[in-house]
Amino acid sequence: MGGEVLIYGYGLICLSMLIFNLIYAAHLRSDAKRTVKRTGRIAALAAPLLEGGGPAPACLERLSRRLERAGNLLALDEWLRTLEPERAELFFSRAAPLFGRLADAYAKRGEIDGAYFCHFIAGWGEHLGPVRDGLVPKLAAFARRKSLYSRVNALKALCALGDGQAVLDTLAFLCDDASGAYIHQKIVVETLMGFSGDYHGLIALIWERFGRFPAAAQRTLLDYIRFRSGEYSDKMLKILLDGGLDKELRFAAVRYFGRYPDERARETLLRFASDTDTARWEYAAISASSLASYPGEDTFRALSSAMHSPNWYVRYNSATSLEKLGFDYEDLLGGAAGSDRYAREMLTYRLETRRLTAEEGKKEAVRA
Repeated sequence: MGGEVLIYGYGLICLSMLIFNLIYAAHLRSDAKRTVKRTGRIAALAAPLLEGGGPAPACLERLSRRLERAGNLLALDEWLRTLEPERAELFFSRAAPLFGRLADAYAKRGEIDGAYFCHFIAGWGEHLGPVRDGLVPKLAAFARRKSLYSRVNALKALCALGDGQAVLDTLAFLCDDASGAYIHQKIVVETLMGFSGDYHGLIALIWERFGRFPAAAQRTLLDYIRFRSGEYSDKMLKILLDGGLDKELRFAAVRYFGRYPDERARETLLRFASDTDTARWEYAAISASSLASYPGEDTFRALSSAMHSPNWYVRYNSATSLEKLGFDYEDLLGGAAGSDRYAREMLTYRLETRRLTAEEGKKEAVRA
């Protein structure tokens, strides 16, 4: 009897799941139809803005009222993506004044609607130059809301508008521990990479205000600079050589010189990679990775020595850099590794990884 109850119960659960899936699929189809109809209605309202004579004030008023609903703003986004770029540019040149009013309207709405408004601006901000000055302070206010989505999307919107001062003001708030508005550094870096203005001007502002940010935020800003430009070696060299700075900032400088080689940094990177102090293994590991950009006999000696480190990451990065520098693992097994068990195991591991990667590449080529 107990087994029958379990079977019936299992069957009931399966039937419930099937019914749920059918209802959900029907809902998705219905929602898709509603979206198509809504997009059509918004397109009919917005199309006059693309006509030769320009829109009548009444047309703008009707469109503005409709766009105060997030669903209609989503429909506008769908319609705009069907237009040629020059047609979309024409729409924004004529409809730009609406978005200041919409910012005021969405400021009174809930967190989700406000976050979506910022998302829309982030996608089309490059077309809103004529009303940028009016939009910036309103978007900055969204970054002070409780919702993480509002904060992130507001920062993206400000980057899309290309106002460097507003972006840094907002970052100063988001990175302030007292605000409780923490955003992960990877999100910040990815968002800053979408800055549409003059990034040289933004980086100049970063250096000007660098000392006002907490250490964690400084590390994030250095990462952004590393991904954006190799024109700041002088400032990065000062950070690299300053032993009084937070170690994360110096790590950021080490990574910078791995991406943008500079002979002035070679000696320091070699010294870090050769450091046998286990308490400073991070310096050795990161420097060993960066030395892949510095060919030379001194680099070979430093990386060969680092292969004997008791730390796995130091050995791994050293082996990887030696490979990138063109040294053959099979030769290194008899040279750099010597009789060191751990060095030999690391080189064997890298050899096996390379073999498996090559085999997978061949399989992918066959499938293609």
